[in-house]
Amino acid sequence: MKTLIPHRLLGLAAATLMALPLPQPARADADDKPAAKGGDTAPGDPPVKRNADGETVVTITTETQQRIKLEFAHPAGAQWQPVARGYGRVIDPTPLLTAVTDLATARINAEASTRELARLQTLAAQNNASTRALEAAQLAAEHDHLASTTARAKFAGDWGPTLAGRTDLAELVQTLADRKESLVRLTLPAGENLTEPPVSAALTVFPDESHLLPAELLESGLGVDPQNEGQIFLLLVKDRALPLGASVTGRLNRTGQPLDGLEIPAAAVLRHEGQGWVYVQTTAEAFTRRCIPLDRLTANGWFITNGLTATNVLVTTGAQTVLSTELSGGGFNTGTRD
Repeated sequence: MKTLIPHRLLGLAAATLMALPLPQPARADADDKPAAKGGDTAPGDPPVKRNADGETVVTITTETQQRIKLEFAHPAGAQWQPVARGYGRVIDPTPLLTAVTDLATARINAEASTRELARLQTLAAQNNASTRALEAAQLAAEHDHLASTTARAKFAGDWGPTLAGRTDLAELVQTLADRKESLVRLTLPAGENLTEPPVSAALTVFPDESHLLPAELLESGLGVDPQNEGQIFLLLVKDRALPLGASVTGRLNRTGQPLDGLEIPAAAVLRHEGQGWVYVQTTAEAFTRRCIPLDRLTANGWFITNGLTATNVLVTTGAQTVLSTELSGGGFNTGTRD
Protein backbone atom coordinates (compact mmCIF):
# COMPACT_ATOMS: atom_id res chain seq x y z
CA MET A 1 0.00 0.00 0.00
CA LYS A 2 1.56 3.35 -1.13
CA THR A 3 1.98 6.21 1.38
CA LEU A 4 0.85 9.52 -0.03
CA ILE A 5 2.79 12.71 0.92
CA PRO A 6 0.72 15.86 0.90
CA HIS A 7 1.70 18.42 -1.73
CA ARG A 8 2.20 21.01 1.01
CA LEU A 9 5.02 18.97 2.58
CA LEU A 10 6.77 18.43 -0.81
CA GLY A 11 6.84 22.13 -1.47
CA LEU A 12 8.34 22.86 1.97
CA ALA A 13 11.16 20.32 1.40
CA ALA A 14 12.05 21.82 -2.03
CA ALA A 15 12.25 25.32 -0.59
CA THR A 16 14.58 24.12 2.18
CA LEU A 17 16.99 22.49 -0.33
CA MET A 18 17.16 25.63 -2.48
CA ALA A 19 18.13 27.71 0.52
CA LEU A 20 21.18 25.59 1.34
CA PRO A 21 24.61 26.95 -0.06
CA LEU A 22 26.07 24.99 -3.02
CA PRO A 23 29.62 23.54 -2.68
CA GLN A 24 32.28 25.73 -4.46
CA PRO A 25 35.33 24.33 -6.37
CA ALA A 26 38.66 24.75 -4.63
CA ARG A 27 40.68 27.80 -5.83
CA ALA A 28 44.41 27.48 -6.30
CA ASP A 29 46.44 30.23 -4.74
CA ALA A 30 49.01 32.00 -6.92
CA ASP A 31 51.77 30.75 -4.64
CA ASP A 32 50.64 27.13 -5.08
CA LYS A 33 52.11 26.78 -8.62
CA PRO A 34 54.63 23.96 -8.89
CA ALA A 35 58.23 25.11 -9.10
CA ALA A 36 59.99 24.98 -12.51
CA LYS A 37 62.44 22.16 -12.98
CA GLY A 38 65.49 21.85 -15.17
CA GLY A 39 65.93 25.62 -15.70
CA ASP A 40 63.47 28.49 -16.03
CA THR A 41 60.51 26.74 -17.67
CA ALA A 42 57.36 26.27 -15.63
CA PRO A 43 55.14 23.30 -16.57
CA GLY A 44 52.27 25.60 -17.50
CA ASP A 45 54.26 27.88 -19.83
CA PRO A 46 53.45 27.59 -23.54
CA PRO A 47 56.41 26.40 -25.64
CA VAL A 48 55.95 29.21 -28.17
CA LYS A 49 54.82 32.71 -27.21
CA ARG A 50 55.41 36.44 -27.76
CA ASN A 51 57.39 38.64 -25.42
CA ALA A 52 56.59 42.25 -24.49
CA ASP A 53 58.44 43.47 -27.63
CA GLY A 54 56.36 41.27 -29.90
CA GLU A 55 59.26 38.86 -30.61
CA THR A 56 58.70 35.14 -30.92
CA VAL A 57 60.13 33.19 -27.97
CA VAL A 58 60.64 29.43 -28.16
CA THR A 59 61.04 27.41 -24.97
CA ILE A 60 63.21 24.29 -25.23
CA THR A 61 64.06 22.35 -22.12
CA THR A 62 67.66 21.65 -21.23
CA GLU A 63 67.12 17.93 -21.77
CA THR A 64 65.71 18.58 -25.25
CA GLN A 65 68.60 20.91 -26.11
CA GLN A 66 71.01 18.10 -25.33
CA ARG A 67 68.96 15.60 -27.29
CA ILE A 68 68.82 17.70 -30.46
CA LYS A 69 72.47 18.73 -29.95
CA LEU A 70 72.20 22.50 -30.09
CA GLU A 71 75.45 24.44 -30.42
CA PHE A 72 76.05 28.14 -29.87
CA ALA A 73 78.37 30.99 -30.85
CA HIS A 74 78.82 34.70 -30.25
CA PRO A 75 78.82 37.32 -33.03
CA ALA A 76 82.35 38.44 -33.79
CA GLY A 77 83.46 42.06 -34.03
CA ALA A 78 84.16 43.00 -37.65
CA GLN A 79 84.56 45.89 -40.06
CA TRP A 80 82.80 46.46 -43.35
CA GLN A 81 84.44 48.28 -46.22
CA PRO A 82 82.03 50.50 -48.19
CA VAL A 83 80.95 48.51 -51.20
CA ALA A 84 79.47 49.07 -54.66
CA ARG A 85 77.26 46.28 -55.95
CA GLY A 86 77.13 45.35 -59.61
CA TYR A 87 75.59 42.66 -61.77
CA GLY A 88 76.94 40.74 -64.73
CA ARG A 89 77.79 37.40 -66.28
CA VAL A 90 80.60 34.94 -66.78
CA ILE A 91 81.73 35.66 -70.32
CA ASP A 92 83.32 33.56 -73.03
CA PRO A 93 87.07 34.36 -73.11
CA THR A 94 87.39 33.58 -76.84
CA PRO A 95 87.09 37.24 -77.96
CA LEU A 96 89.83 38.17 -75.48
CA LEU A 97 92.02 35.33 -76.74
CA THR A 98 91.53 36.53 -80.34
CA ALA A 99 92.33 40.12 -79.39
CA VAL A 100 95.49 39.08 -77.56
CA THR A 101 96.56 36.99 -80.57
CA ASP A 102 96.02 39.92 -82.94
CA LEU A 103 97.93 42.24 -80.63
CA ALA A 104 100.83 39.81 -80.30
CA THR A 105 100.96 39.22 -84.06
CA ALA A 106 101.12 42.95 -84.77
CA ARG A 107 103.86 43.41 -82.20
CA ILE A 108 105.92 40.51 -83.57
CA ASN A 109 105.61 41.84 -87.13
CA ALA A 110 106.73 45.29 -86.02
CA GLU A 111 109.73 43.88 -84.15
CA ALA A 112 110.70 41.75 -87.17
CA SER A 113 110.44 44.71 -89.55
CA THR A 114 112.55 46.84 -87.21
CA ARG A 115 115.27 44.19 -87.08
CA GLU A 116 115.23 43.81 -90.89
CA LEU A 117 115.55 47.55 -91.34
CA ALA A 118 118.51 47.65 -88.97
CA ARG A 119 120.19 44.80 -90.87
CA LEU A 120 119.78 46.50 -94.26
CA GLN A 121 121.01 49.81 -92.88
CA THR A 122 124.19 48.06 -91.78
CA LEU A 123 124.60 46.45 -95.19
CA ALA A 124 123.89 49.74 -96.97
CA ALA A 125 126.64 51.42 -94.96
CA GLN A 126 128.97 48.75 -96.32
CA ASN A 127 127.63 49.19 -99.87
CA ASN A 128 126.15 45.68 -99.68
CA ALA A 129 122.45 46.64 -99.98
CA SER A 130 120.61 48.50 -102.69
CA THR A 131 118.79 51.75 -102.13
CA ARG A 132 115.53 50.15 -103.26
CA ALA A 133 115.85 47.35 -100.67
CA LEU A 134 116.59 49.85 -97.93
CA GLU A 135 113.58 51.99 -98.85
CA ALA A 136 111.32 48.93 -98.92
CA ALA A 137 112.53 47.92 -95.46
CA GLN A 138 111.86 51.41 -94.15
CA LEU A 139 108.31 51.37 -95.52
CA ALA A 140 107.64 47.89 -94.09
CA ALA A 141 108.94 48.91 -90.66
CA GLU A 142 106.78 52.05 -90.61
CA HIS A 143 103.73 50.08 -91.74
CA ASP A 144 104.16 47.34 -89.18
CA HIS A 145 104.89 49.84 -86.41
CA LEU A 146 101.67 51.71 -87.26
CA ALA A 147 99.74 48.42 -87.39
CA SER A 148 101.09 47.47 -83.95
CA THR A 149 100.12 50.87 -82.53
CA THR A 150 96.63 50.55 -84.02
CA ALA A 151 96.21 47.02 -82.66
CA ARG A 152 97.26 48.18 -79.20
CA ALA A 153 94.85 51.11 -79.29
CA LYS A 154 92.01 48.85 -80.41
CA PHE A 155 92.80 46.34 -77.67
CA ALA A 156 92.86 49.10 -75.06
CA GLY A 157 89.54 50.42 -76.32
CA ASP A 158 87.90 46.99 -76.24
CA TRP A 159 89.50 45.55 -73.11
CA GLY A 160 90.90 48.52 -71.22
CA PRO A 161 94.30 50.22 -70.87
CA THR A 162 95.28 48.33 -67.70
CA LEU A 163 94.85 44.95 -69.34
CA ALA A 164 96.62 46.19 -72.47
CA GLY A 165 99.66 47.06 -70.39
CA ARG A 166 100.02 43.69 -68.71
CA THR A 167 103.17 41.78 -69.52
CA ASP A 168 101.63 38.40 -68.68
CA LEU A 169 98.77 38.52 -71.19
CA ALA A 170 99.93 35.31 -72.86
CA GLU A 171 99.89 33.39 -69.57
CA LEU A 172 96.53 34.89 -68.62
CA VAL A 173 94.77 33.89 -71.83
CA GLN A 174 96.30 30.43 -71.65
CA THR A 175 94.72 29.77 -68.23
CA LEU A 176 91.40 31.08 -69.55
CA ALA A 177 91.65 28.88 -72.62
CA ASP A 178 92.36 25.87 -70.41
CA ARG A 179 89.27 26.76 -68.28
CA LYS A 180 91.39 27.03 -65.16
CA GLU A 181 90.10 30.54 -64.48
CA SER A 182 86.94 32.49 -65.28
CA LEU A 183 86.30 35.91 -66.79
CA VAL A 184 83.44 38.07 -65.50
CA ARG A 185 82.00 41.27 -66.95
CA LEU A 186 80.37 43.37 -64.23
CA THR A 187 78.24 46.49 -64.62
CA LEU A 188 77.27 48.90 -61.85
CA PRO A 189 73.81 50.46 -61.74
CA ALA A 190 73.47 53.93 -63.23
CA GLY A 191 74.73 56.58 -60.82
CA GLU A 192 76.90 54.10 -58.90
CA ASN A 193 80.15 54.90 -60.76
CA LEU A 194 83.41 54.84 -58.80
CA THR A 195 85.90 57.70 -59.04
CA GLU A 196 88.72 55.45 -57.80
CA PRO A 197 89.44 51.77 -58.51
CA PRO A 198 88.06 49.43 -55.82
CA VAL A 199 90.54 48.05 -53.30
CA SER A 200 89.25 44.49 -53.74
CA ALA A 201 86.43 42.53 -55.31
CA ALA A 202 84.30 39.43 -54.72
CA LEU A 203 81.21 37.91 -56.27
CA THR A 204 78.48 35.33 -55.90
CA VAL A 205 77.17 33.11 -58.67
CA PHE A 206 73.44 32.42 -59.06
CA PRO A 207 71.80 30.39 -57.57
CA ASP A 208 74.40 29.91 -54.78
CA GLU A 209 74.31 33.49 -53.52
CA SER A 210 75.57 32.58 -50.04
CA HIS A 211 79.07 31.60 -51.21
CA LEU A 212 81.36 34.59 -51.72
CA LEU A 213 84.18 34.07 -54.24
CA PRO A 214 87.25 36.33 -54.21
CA ALA A 215 87.98 37.97 -57.55
CA GLU A 216 90.85 39.89 -59.07
CA LEU A 217 90.13 43.24 -60.68
CA LEU A 218 91.49 43.02 -64.24
CA GLU A 219 90.12 46.24 -65.64
CA SER A 220 88.13 49.26 -64.46
CA GLY A 221 88.59 51.42 -67.56
CA LEU A 222 86.03 49.83 -69.89
CA GLY A 223 83.78 52.88 -69.88
CA VAL A 224 80.03 52.64 -69.37
CA ASP A 225 77.39 50.25 -70.59
CA PRO A 226 75.35 51.88 -73.41
CA GLN A 227 72.12 50.32 -72.10
CA ASN A 228 72.10 51.49 -68.48
CA GLU A 229 75.10 53.89 -68.48
CA GLY A 230 76.67 51.97 -65.60
CA GLN A 231 80.42 51.61 -65.19
CA ILE A 232 81.91 48.36 -66.53
CA PHE A 233 84.51 46.22 -64.76
CA LEU A 234 86.35 43.07 -65.78
CA LEU A 235 87.02 40.50 -63.04
CA LEU A 236 89.03 37.30 -62.91
CA VAL A 237 88.09 34.35 -60.70
CA LYS A 238 91.11 32.15 -60.21
CA ASP A 239 91.24 28.37 -59.89
CA ARG A 240 87.58 27.95 -60.80
CA ALA A 241 85.75 27.24 -64.07
CA LEU A 242 82.39 28.98 -63.69
CA PRO A 243 79.58 28.17 -66.15
CA LEU A 244 79.68 30.47 -69.17
CA GLY A 245 76.76 32.87 -69.11
CA ALA A 246 76.07 32.37 -65.39
CA SER A 247 74.57 35.40 -63.63
CA VAL A 248 76.77 36.96 -60.95
CA THR A 249 76.47 39.65 -58.31
CA GLY A 250 79.70 41.50 -57.67
CA ARG A 251 80.89 43.46 -54.66
CA LEU A 252 83.54 46.09 -55.26
CA ASN A 253 85.07 47.34 -52.02
CA ARG A 254 85.48 51.10 -52.12
CA THR A 255 88.21 53.18 -50.57
CA GLY A 256 87.10 55.01 -47.45
CA GLN A 257 86.51 54.61 -43.73
CA PRO A 258 85.19 51.11 -42.86
CA LEU A 259 82.10 50.57 -40.73
CA ASP A 260 82.31 48.88 -37.32
CA GLY A 261 79.85 46.09 -36.59
CA LEU A 262 79.43 42.35 -36.09
CA GLU A 263 79.84 39.29 -38.28
CA ILE A 264 77.01 36.78 -37.79
CA PRO A 265 78.11 33.17 -38.43
CA ALA A 266 76.54 31.73 -41.56
CA ALA A 267 75.38 28.64 -39.63
CA ALA A 268 73.27 30.84 -37.34
CA VAL A 269 71.32 32.52 -40.15
CA LEU A 270 67.97 31.15 -41.31
CA ARG A 271 65.83 32.25 -44.23
CA HIS A 272 62.12 32.32 -43.51
CA GLU A 273 59.30 34.25 -45.18
CA GLY A 274 61.81 36.09 -47.37
CA GLN A 275 63.90 37.44 -44.48
CA GLY A 276 66.98 36.51 -42.47
CA TRP A 277 66.62 35.36 -38.85
CA VAL A 278 68.74 34.22 -35.92
CA TYR A 279 67.78 32.66 -32.60
CA VAL A 280 69.22 34.43 -29.55
CA GLN A 281 69.38 32.52 -26.28
CA THR A 282 67.81 34.89 -23.75
CA THR A 283 67.65 32.49 -20.78
CA ALA A 284 68.77 28.91 -20.19
CA GLU A 285 65.70 27.52 -21.98
CA ALA A 286 64.32 30.45 -23.98
CA PHE A 287 65.24 31.48 -27.53
CA THR A 288 64.12 34.66 -29.26
CA ARG A 289 63.88 34.89 -33.05
CA ARG A 290 65.27 38.16 -34.40
CA CYS A 291 65.41 39.51 -37.93
CA ILE A 292 68.75 40.57 -39.44
CA PRO A 293 69.48 42.20 -42.83
CA LEU A 294 71.11 40.05 -45.49
CA ASP A 295 72.61 42.82 -47.62
CA ARG A 296 76.24 42.54 -46.50
CA LEU A 297 77.64 39.10 -47.19
CA THR A 298 81.09 38.28 -45.78
CA ALA A 299 83.40 35.31 -46.27
CA ASN A 300 82.06 33.64 -43.10
CA GLY A 301 78.55 34.99 -42.69
CA TRP A 302 76.74 38.34 -42.67
CA PHE A 303 77.76 41.80 -41.43
CA ILE A 304 75.34 43.92 -39.35
CA THR A 305 75.68 47.22 -37.52
CA ASN A 306 72.80 47.03 -35.02
CA GLY A 307 70.21 44.76 -33.44
CA LEU A 308 72.67 42.42 -31.72
CA THR A 309 75.75 42.67 -29.51
CA ALA A 310 78.93 40.65 -29.17
CA THR A 311 77.61 39.23 -25.89
CA ASN A 312 74.55 37.63 -27.49
CA VAL A 313 74.52 33.83 -27.71
CA LEU A 314 73.30 32.58 -31.08
CA VAL A 315 72.14 29.10 -32.02
CA THR A 316 74.36 27.73 -34.81
CA THR A 317 74.10 23.96 -35.09
CA GLY A 318 70.41 23.12 -34.72
CA ALA A 319 69.01 26.54 -35.63
CA GLN A 320 66.73 24.95 -38.22
CA THR A 321 65.45 22.55 -35.56
CA VAL A 322 64.55 25.49 -33.31
CA LEU A 323 62.59 27.01 -36.18
CA SER A 324 60.82 23.70 -36.72
CA THR A 325 60.03 23.62 -33.00
CA GLU A 326 58.48 27.06 -33.27
CA LEU A 327 56.46 26.25 -36.36
CA SER A 328 55.24 22.95 -34.87
CA GLY A 329 54.08 24.66 -31.70
CA GLY A 330 56.71 22.97 -29.55
CA GLY A 331 56.39 19.39 -30.79
CA PHE A 332 60.11 18.79 -30.42
CA ASN A 333 59.85 19.29 -26.67
CA THR A 334 57.74 16.14 -26.47
CA GLY A 335 60.03 14.04 -28.59
CA THR A 336 57.22 13.40 -31.09
CA ARG A 337 58.79 15.27 -34.03
CA ASP A 338 62.46 14.13 -34.02
